[in-house]
Amino acid sequence: MAMDAGTIEFQAKEPAYLNLTAPMTLADLDRVFNLYLPFLGPKSYSLYHFLVDEVQAGVDWWGNHYLLLDTLTLSLPDLVHARKALEAVGLLKTYYQAEGVQRGYTYQIQPPMSAKAFFEEDLLAGLLFYYAGEDRFLDLTKRYQGRGSQVAQGANVQDLSTSFLELFDNPSAKTVRPEVKIDEAVKPADLDLKQTSFDFEAMVALTHGTTAAMLAKHRQLIVTQQVLYQLNEAELATAITRNINLDNHDLNRAGFLTYLQNNWAQNKQEKLSATTPDQGQVQPDEAAVNDAATTGTGRKSKALASLYQAANQLSPIDFLRQIKENNHGYVTKAENQILSDLLSKNILPVPVLNILVWQVLVNMDNPDLKRNLMDSIANDWAKSQVKTAPEAIAAIEKHQNRQRPANNNNRSANRNWQSRPTKTEPKMAKNDEIQQATSASVGADELMALLKNRRTKN
Repeated sequence: MAMDAGTIEFQAKEPAYLNLTAPMTLADLDRVFNLYLPFLGPKSYSLYHFLVDEVQAGVDWWGNHYLLLDTLTLSLPDLVHARKALEAVGLLKTYYQAEGVQRGYTYQIQPPMSAKAFFEEDLLAGLLFYYAGEDRFLDLTKRYQGRGSQVAQGANVQDLSTSFLELFDNPSAKTVRPEVKIDEAVKPADLDLKQTSFDFEAMVALTHGTTAAMLAKHRQLIVTQQVLYQLNEAELATAITRNINLDNHDLNRAGFLTYLQNNWAQNKQEKLSATTPDQGQVQPDEAAVNDAATTGTGRKSKALASLYQAANQLSPIDFLRQIKENNHGYVTKAENQILSDLLSKNILPVPVLNILVWQVLVNMDNPDLKRNLMDSIANDWAKSQVKTAPEAIAAIEKHQNRQRPANNNNRSANRNWQSRPTKTEPKMAKNDEIQQATSASVGADELMALLKNRRTKN
């Protein structure tokens, strides 16, 4: 069976071989410290410096990794993470041989880029700008620029140099972007996610470090996440650029999804809170959402109107978060994945999906979304061709009426799509029955019969 990086479990007892591809100078280590450290972190930098120092001291082999762990006071997961960070930015290559003369790990230390090549690499320069800040970035560019004659001064001297922000468009900074026409609509016109106002080609133009052909393979995933979080082209380009693999320039799907959940889930909430009164911030307020399931024509109509408005204008993740926050809860990773999976199926529009979330959490009083329950209702509504929020509410009422028994036996309508069997306790004589019988001077024969009946019935 062929081995790959995912099937090899790192063991500290394994030997290690050190190899330096080119002589390392103090200037090289200086560039690693100033240019790479801000985004690599101190643990990765310490590992790189230790490896270089060991090789230059004549050490080319370790019997195990314990010296490395003890010297740098790293845990095993920290060491693996630091090693992968160095590999990702091209400072280290790692090889593994299960059997043979050079069994174990081989660490091939790579020299850092020249300052000129570093600043010409969009991804690395963008990371330095993001983590070090603009002031530090400009200081470093001046420090590593070439030395020569003095720059001419005078009124007739014009500076034609291109600034960093004009060349390296960093989405996280307040930069001037190419104008992109973004429609105000936030919901898809029908079940086809391609009909949204999102401009995929414009987003590709704003993305750095990869190609349009690479991103085309992930189009369905990207568009699904755009609908889920309601991101515009620039915001989504930021998330993609931050999760491009440096080795093959392809999208890291797992990192992309994690980045969106950890960053934009909270950023969208702050963005909603900052909307102006004229824009009319839309939130499924707690009373309206709960009253939508109550009786009373006038009150229910107003509650449903508020529910329809929220379902039509909020993204699924924002709609879910508002309901969970009203209940003093939070959105779990499993719930995020359920919504993402349902959106990728393209079987329900966003407003209908929001009503489905309301049905499971509010109308059916569940603490969180249940995958089997969500799939069951989604397939039922897709079969019935439910396409709008009012149609979804009508489907709920129709199902409740169909499930309600003809004899009106007080079964709660909130138990639709998940029947709960009623536990039947065995009928037996109670202690108070025996006590009452004793106090009433029941005969000995009758009392023994009563005790026998309690002991044998189950």
